[in-house]
Amino acid sequence: MAKAITSTTKFASRSGNPAHGLALIYDLEGFSKFFNQPDVQDYVPKFLNHVSQAMSVVLLGGTAYWDSINQKYNPLPAPIHEKFLGDGMLYVWRLKRNQLEFDPALIRVLCNRLWNLKDSFHDVLKQAAADVPVLDLPTRIRFGLARGTIYELT
Repeated sequence: MAKAITSTTKFASRSGNPAHGLALIYDLEGFSKFFNQPDVQDYVPKFLNHVSQAMSVVLLGGTAYWDSINQKYNPLPAPIHEKFLGDGMLYVWRLKRNQLEFDPALIRVLCNRLWNLKDSFHDVLKQAAADVPVLDLPTRIRFGLARGTIYELT
């Protein structure tokens, strides 16, 4: 017999030291409709793996197959945290102790890569369609990017 939950998460009374952070989130438009189709258990992981692979190229480097010129991306600094959100992902970066601000060139490169992926997401969908033979794939990928003070909760 499974043990019943007797409490939920409890955080320390004070958060960790503040740091400057960058948060990126993506959301798949139309994911709920896609998720409500028959045999979803066979298709959702395959589709999400295609999107995850594209995001890995954006962040960790590789060939942007969705780009008309198959541009090669160099790796960006790896995020310190990533979390699956059901219909998207959250990525978090934190500045190193000796850094005062994120490199503006890094932000520009990241934004350009995200824009290219958003603008050519139909090519990711074309590739996914071979593995995911359903009618209603999510139609677009949307991004949000913010920077500011972050606190670690323990």
